[in-house]
Amino acid sequence: MNGGLLNFSDDDFINAPKALPVYENTSIKPDMRKSDEVKKKGKIKLNFNSLSEFRIYPDEIANFNPVWLIDDFLMEQSITTIYATGGSGKSFLALVLGVWLLDAQKISRLIYLDGDNGYTTLKRRRVDEILKTYSKIEYYPLFKQNSEGQSIDRYSVLSDLAENLTPNELKGALVIIDSIRDFIKGDLGSDSVVMPYLNSLKAFRDNGATVIFLHHQPKQSKNPDENNEAYKGATAFIDSVDTAYFLSNKTTDQDKSEGKLAVTLKPTKARNGAEHKAFIINGANFKLVQADYYKYALTDKERYTLELALQIIKDNRMGIIQSDLAREIKSLAKAQAVEVLSNNALWEFLKRYDEKEYIIIKGARNSNIYKLIDENANTIAPMPYNAVEAYEFKE
Repeated sequence: MNGGLLNFSDDDFINAPKALPVYENTSIKPDMRKSDEVKKKGKIKLNFNSLSEFRIYPDEIANFNPVWLIDDFLMEQSITTIYATGGSGKSFLALVLGVWLLDAQKISRLIYLDGDNGYTTLKRRRVDEILKTYSKIEYYPLFKQNSEGQSIDRYSVLSDLAENLTPNELKGALVIIDSIRDFIKGDLGSDSVVMPYLNSLKAFRDNGATVIFLHHQPKQSKNPDENNEAYKGATAFIDSVDTAYFLSNKTTDQDKSEGKLAVTLKPTKARNGAEHKAFIINGANFKLVQADYYKYALTDKERYTLELALQIIKDNRMGIIQSDLAREIKSLAKAQAVEVLSNNALWEFLKRYDEKEYIIIKGARNSNIYKLIDENANTIAPMPYNAVEAYEFKE
């Protein structure tokens, strides 16, 4: 791979399974069509006696062991959505997550369905270099036609693939849908429209796949600190997933100059348990590292508050009581014409960094005293605000 820098201004990538259905470009939309053979094979005459064949027993549940593909972030055989405003980097993150999972032998196959991008975007993102290196990535852009000029029908591809699954066909596979809106025909705000498509993703999951679908937000303020973290469309988009993450692009100008992408992911639904995460991607070599979420997720107010607090605590090496710390933070903020957190939010915020940036000890009358960490003591070493605590994923 060359060392060129990636352009992150746009938003997506994609791939999908083998033997995708191909349809002629006709005015008739075959969204829900099923062959007689599939109908006969899939339809079960059900009554309360035959229902017993599908009863689950305690040992079946006890013997199932959930596996984290990425600790506290992505669980095997689950459905996850990552949503954000356009151009935030969610597509690039999803693809590089897949690359890391292949490298770590956490998955055996990556299927990427791209309903959004054309050749120009794929070329600019150097997707060809990734595909040359990773033969287990099956990348299916829906713009591609076969030798007869036929193309995949974007509105029926998910249901057709779900209907024609063979047992355990997707075991060990990661399926990425980029983005879900490009595969749905109709009102994205209607549960009745959206649910059949999401049910197809559940079929993939139940067949053994880990599924990630990318999604968008309604129009947001240009100020990223005012993003309401809402997703676009029907409640089913969140109700039907195991985990949902709101992604925020935290790439600095320095990151951009180095060809890096920095993002934070905040869980807005965590059925299986999930934690806040931050990732940094090196665009030159497609390598992924995990960073300290609370370093990257700061708003401007929080960032100024932390910087001033650290400055004051450093200047008071013997320690400073909480009320004096608050007063000095406000005084410096006024002098520098910056906004900081109010007292109500300040103390909870500063607790995050106890034993990381400083220690909080109890003083007279049960007052809190903020003090520098003694580097000679057996405590966590302090970390300057601007430093990035980044580390490679551990197996």
